[in-house]
Amino acid sequence: MPTARSPIHSTSNPPGFSLTKIADGLAHPRQIAIDRRGQLIVASLGDGLVGLKATYDSNGCPSVTSEKVIVPDEGFNFTHSVLFSSNYKTLYASTPDVALSWAYDSRLFKVKGPAKVLVKGMALKNPLAVTRAMAVPKRYPHLLMVFRSRGSIIKIFDLNKVPDGGYDYVRDGTVFAYGVRDAVDFTEDRYQNFWNVDNGADVITRYGQPIGFDNPADEVNFLGPIPAEKEYTKPHNYGFPACHAVWNSSALAKNTLNLQVGQSFTIYPEIFTDQQCETETVQPRLSIFPHSAPLGIRFYNPRRPNLGVEFFDSAFITYHGPTGHRIGNVPFNRRTVPAPPTTEQGTVDFIWTDPSIDLSKCKSEINLGPTAIECLSPVGLAFDEDGRMYFTSDQTGEVFVATKDKGS
Repeated sequence: MPTARSPIHSTSNPPGFSLTKIADGLAHPRQIAIDRRGQLIVASLGDGLVGLKATYDSNGCPSVTSEKVIVPDEGFNFTHSVLFSSNYKTLYASTPDVALSWAYDSRLFKVKGPAKVLVKGMALKNPLAVTRAMAVPKRYPHLLMVFRSRGSIIKIFDLNKVPDGGYDYVRDGTVFAYGVRDAVDFTEDRYQNFWNVDNGADVITRYGQPIGFDNPADEVNFLGPIPAEKEYTKPHNYGFPACHAVWNSSALAKNTLNLQVGQSFTIYPEIFTDQQCETETVQPRLSIFPHSAPLGIRFYNPRRPNLGVEFFDSAFITYHGPTGHRIGNVPFNRRTVPAPPTTEQGTVDFIWTDPSIDLSKCKSEINLGPTAIECLSPVGLAFDEDGRMYFTSDQTGEVFVATKDKGS
């Protein structure tokens, strides 16, 4: 892998912060996990699970002193998730078909022994539906949460009872939430509540009429805490496939309820009404401009908040495009979002692509033509104990770190 070079795209960030590239040449970097020693593991399709060890000089300037493949791809196809157990002794990763684990030694910066299959049977026919988001609850470290787009569900699996060969995703597990169309990432806040980002549909109609480019909205959903095993109740329905979030209400045919931003509308009025969407499904906590493609969400609560105490407990979201290509921040007041669900201004840009760039021309999974340009395409993000932000850009094969300048 080549030595890191200058970014090949134009980015901006607020005054007083620095954005530094620490790696490039990766095939398709997605999510990031950080071990107890501050070492990074990046899931990169085509490379495998790649380890990066960053060091900082007295001025806080970073450099990568070690870059190694922890687990070679070798047909695994690590398309998205990578994370650690709460004691950092187990490394988890997902492929389009299976969820895997390895014993891990942070001192040696390597896995020990072969992979163990935890969950299988997740492959889908759609070649673009390959992300399998995962999480391990802080309160219940023996549980593994996994999202698969078909069925639009998040399931929970008990890691203490994994059968030989792994669980079958369709047959086994407990449903935690459903109707989450494309929950490419979900995460836990400091208060043990889960939140997810959800990509809205691209081309849908209502009463046989198009609803415009700026509908439906992308979403931030409050999923809530993981209940104790004996307290499992009926999982919440987040609406998909019938219900979607409004962004531009003027484009909705027969909007008799005068639905506004963040409220749900139906695209199957003959079987499920707007009223039912409002009363029988969970509404998004925040709505995001359509086609921003939010792919990552993490809460900011490190031991030493390098980026600033004003960000503590807030959430950062990566927007992959085609209207995104940026990282935004969602202000929180402890465990709640102060902004109302109907706002169009629920997020604040933290890192963004130069406004002079035509985002519609940026390279993506659906725009690989010869005229496509390489733009910042953030996916995974993680924070170390010193509060530095690391994130990937999959279309450009890069890994960055964002820090606050000294004296700022």
